[in-house]
Amino acid sequence: MSFKQQSLRRIRNFLYRHLRSTLRRFEQANRALLRSVDEHPSPIAEAPQITNRQTDDRWQSIQPVWVLSTGRTGTNTMTELFKLSPLIDAFHEPAPELFQFSYDYFMNQIDRSDAKQMLKYLRDELVFRSYRDGFIFVETNNRLAYIADLLLDLYPSSKFIHVYRNPYDFIRSGMRRSYYQGHMRDYARIHPIQSEPDHEQWKTYTAIQKTAWNWKRVNEYCLNFMATLPQEQKMSFSSEDFFEADPSLTDPLFNFIGSSDFHPPVSDINRVMGKKHNAQKRGQFSKPSNWTDQQVEQVNAIIAPVAATLEYPLISDESIS
Repeated sequence: MSFKQQSLRRIRNFLYRHLRSTLRRFEQANRALLRSVDEHPSPIAEAPQITNRQTDDRWQSIQPVWVLSTGRTGTNTMTELFKLSPLIDAFHEPAPELFQFSYDYFMNQIDRSDAKQMLKYLRDELVFRSYRDGFIFVETNNRLAYIADLLLDLYPSSKFIHVYRNPYDFIRSGMRRSYYQGHMRDYARIHPIQSEPDHEQWKTYTAIQKTAWNWKRVNEYCLNFMATLPQEQKMSFSSEDFFEADPSLTDPLFNFIGSSDFHPPVSDINRVMGKKHNAQKRGQFSKPSNWTDQQVEQVNAIIAPVAATLEYPLISDESIS
């Protein structure tokens, strides 16, 4: 083994021991804080029965929280914000990952009953483990938008958050990440199925049109799904409002999730919100103000109805000239 390999091995082993030790201390401290702020009885004693689908139906009252989005909306930062509460078990993209599964379901390549059974195996262990440990399970994975109806069927008391972003900012971010142009996740990036109006035109669409369609289609689905939910099971806001970190949004957000007994101090919130986790740092694509007239027209033709619903004004040729 070379000197470099030996050095890297020692550094790796040191960091791993430090990680395990630090993680153990964090879990102990979090458990102590959890017990001190949560006045409700601990669910741990009854949890094994409640989370058994075969022998009991009380699992239907468990309230996991699912964040629906297109991605590129600040959900990574949102996860870090939720982790400030000792009551919340927050995950961004936990394993098992949902890329291929969510794509296949949304594209009608999996039968609904089969997909529901598969999702049970993919998420029951995570959701029920959080509940057994006394936490509220929250997932901010953007792939959840494709399987929201399945999640509601499996966990009927679920809560859903729809977070959306200015379409032009999303499109620019997607173009910088090479959406529909060889991105490593393009194999699981949706496109119009045969029954959709854009299906025939899809092969002629440019990458910017495809990315605009992605924004439109995902938000359109989320809006329709959220409209079916009772008020107490849904919350919606823009990523622009979220990053303002105003208590008028963050306080109701923690209350909605179930952390009304603990709101993180403003200093902790500002520390997390002051850094955009997973912010786009690479890739080049012009700002909307520099798009060509043709690009603006192509994008607006696709996003207009959903943009109006979400109260985003369209940019015009005149506004960028």
